[in-house]
Amino acid sequence: MDHQLLPVRLEARVNVRNFIRQQLKSFYISSGYKIFHKNGSFYSAQGNISDEELEHYTFSDDLKELISSNQANGLRASHIGILSTPESQISGTAHSYPFRLYPLVDQMGLVFFQPHQGVVAGIYRGYWATFLGFVVLVMLFSLLIYFWVKNLERNARLLSENAAEINDLFEKQRLLLQESKGFIYFQNQYFKFTGVGEEVKEIFGYTQTEFMLNFKDFLDADTLEDYGEIFQQAIADRKESLTYEFFIRHKDGSLRRARTFERLLYDEKGTFSGVVGLCSDISSRYAVEEAMKLGEERLRSVLHALPDIIFIYDQDAVFIDYYVQDESLLLSPAEQSLGKSIQEVLPAPLNEKVMRTFKKTLKTGKLQTFELESDLPIGKRIFETRFFMLDANHVISMARDITGQKLWEKGLREAVDAAEQASRAKSTFLASMSHEIRTPMNGLLGVLSLFEKTPLTEQQRQYLQIIRESGISLKDIISDVLDYSKIESGKIELHPSSFQIREEIAGIFRMFSRQAEEKQVQMEFKIAGTLPETLIADKEKLRQVLVNLIGNGLKFSRANGFLRLRLTCEPIVGQNVVLLFEVEDTGIGIPSDQIKKLTEPFVQAENASAGGTGLGLAISKRLIELMGGDLEIKSELGKGSVFMFSIFAQAAAEETYTRIDVPKHYRGNGFYGYGGKISTAFTRRGG
Repeated sequence: MDHQLLPVRLEARVNVRNFIRQQLKSFYISSGYKIFHKNGSFYSAQGNISDEELEHYTFSDDLKELISSNQANGLRASHIGILSTPESQISGTAHSYPFRLYPLVDQMGLVFFQPHQGVVAGIYRGYWATFLGFVVLVMLFSLLIYFWVKNLERNARLLSENAAEINDLFEKQRLLLQESKGFIYFQNQYFKFTGVGEEVKEIFGYTQTEFMLNFKDFLDADTLEDYGEIFQQAIADRKESLTYEFFIRHKDGSLRRARTFERLLYDEKGTFSGVVGLCSDISSRYAVEEAMKLGEERLRSVLHALPDIIFIYDQDAVFIDYYVQDESLLLSPAEQSLGKSIQEVLPAPLNEKVMRTFKKTLKTGKLQTFELESDLPIGKRIFETRFFMLDANHVISMARDITGQKLWEKGLREAVDAAEQASRAKSTFLASMSHEIRTPMNGLLGVLSLFEKTPLTEQQRQYLQIIRESGISLKDIISDVLDYSKIESGKIELHPSSFQIREEIAGIFRMFSRQAEEKQVQMEFKIAGTLPETLIADKEKLRQVLVNLIGNGLKFSRANGFLRLRLTCEPIVGQNVVLLFEVEDTGIGIPSDQIKKLTEPFVQAENASAGGTGLGLAISKRLIELMGGDLEIKSELGKGSVFMFSIFAQAAAEETYTRIDVPKHYRGNGFYGYGGKISTAFTRRGG
């Protein structure tokens, strides 16, 4: 059978533009345009520009003609031209590549348009990249050179430092040996010296040769024997080091305490091969240690002799030592407490109180003291117990039986309470009786004044004068007793008021003017510095003090003497001031051993010839203290006395301080006089 071949027709449809686009994906131009040219029309051959957008991209007419001509003639060529875009006109080079797709008859080609600016920029970018790469390479090379040089410098510096450090170590070793009074030595396996440091002469007085050759002669036989046994045992035990202390005779004949630290050397087979040692003179330290041991023994003897109950504990409150004289004061024998804690030895709640104190001592490191009551077989006892740190790891407690002291204190308190109660009763009685006596006494003195106005003989007037003076003296005594009773019972209080200080002092001087005239004693008042015109203080109590001191001064002053009152005002805070008074007289003076006694109640100086209760200065001192001051007395027998005191006061609000400038040729400012005349004038020196 004949087979007849039948014609077969294959048809393929190709989207040329898509085909071209797929083929041109591998062609890259950095800043250009890919365009497909077909039968005189231009289409986009790159994905970022569509055909519709390409309508707004047009070549210049001359460039179009050249591309079309080259396309028709099948020529590849490059032409310079203009591509107009919606934003601008781009100058560049168009590279055209015509081609045919058989059996298609269409004229087709590719056009690559490369803007000149992109080409130049690419060239420059290439240059810059090359330049930057070169710069980076140079920098890397420079860094390598730099680090290499720095490494050389560092190595050189380290080498220099190491050399200096080695020299320094040798110097420090030499100084250390000098300070520690030591020297290095070497011995071979036969225990013969092969080398000794030069410091041996300074330490023991021997030269190096003398020491190496005659070392055994400087030690006693017992030391040599003992050292030899210890050394041989160390070698047998393969010890690496050995320490030994012994006495050695100095070249001057004295015994010195020495200490050796030896490093035992062995070869690779473990055979002993020699010694490197350090020998030091420890005589000073040895003497200190021996003194400390002796001190510890003495301390133990003292502790054993103390009546206190002493226990020593570790940080866990465990008893580790004790010193007890009387074990009847313990709940259990002291020896049974060793190794046990406070919680185990003491019963509750006593152990809780002691443990709190123990822990507080550990925490603060400070002494803790408390009283402890304990019911013992011998009865109830009270102990004063102190806990404190013995050292960083131990606490010590010391308990003392104060039962007798507590009983004595209780009796003393009861006695003091009884005495105070009796004193208060006495003060109350004295105050009451003084008041009861003073009332009729005032009446008696008043009647005497009336009686003096009646016709009397001279003898009767003398009798009345004696009665008046005795009555006034008795009245003063009663007033002193009443005032002191008030002070002693705490019933006296301050009553501040405003007053003119100069007027008050003038009034006091007028009160004593007749007495001063009779004794021919000149009275003076001087002010130093500034003084407010008006002060606020307890006027009556200040007056009472001044009257007492001035009265005493006149009482004991000699004829033709003087009594001088000085007043100094010192401002402090705000309106507050301190008033400083000095009352100086030319009296008989007071022995130094009796000055302190004068301010005690019912006490007078032994050489006092005038009468009185002896309460005046005691009352004055208490009043001055009540006003915030203090009384001081300076005196010399036969040369007069100075009574100084200070009080706190206030300047009246409306007053201001004024300075009184006094010419140097005046004696003072204020007033002076006697014989009933008080003057505010100034007196010239010598006139």
